[in-house]
Amino acid sequence: MSSNANARVPPPPLKLEVLETRPLSNAETVQNLHHFLSNGTAIHSAPTSIAHQVTQVYEKLRLESKRNQ
Repeated sequence: MSSNANARVPPPPLKLEVLETRPLSNAETVQNLHHFLSNGTAIHSAPTSIAHQVTQVYEKLRLESKRNQ
């Protein structure tokens, strides 16, 4: 048996963990989404439609958070 050096190993599944039970403010949500989007691995392993939706939510919350400051 020969091993295929070009075989692609899929990324591990995303693990979501609830760290807090209180509702997050828009600013906290923006910060968390920014971290998620900046991570690279998480967002790039998601299907394109989900990645696009998460990015749209982030942008809307970011703008709303700026307006509320």
